Amino acid sequence: MERNTPIEMISFCQGDGRLRPLRFRLADGTVVRVSRVDETRLLEAAGVTALLYFCRAQIAGRELRFQLRYLVKSHRWVLFEAG
Repeated sequence: MERNTPIEMISFCQGDGRLRPLRFRLADGTVVRVSRVDETRLLEAAGVTALLYFCRAQIAGRELRFQLRYLVKSHRWVLFEAG
């Protein structure tokens, strides 16, 4: 998976406005279900505001850790880092 890749996301918006990623689809059609969100952070740098989600998922029998970013101003999700 390439770094900083735009993705299609299904997320849940809680009553207090917090987002929780549930699953996303990569460009090749692979659907990844988020099994756990370990940490969430707010990033404000160089005029960009983003919510960072440090997550885990089971892919092909392996647990992978990855970082999702929700770009607040453009309302877009990206897969920032996987491994």
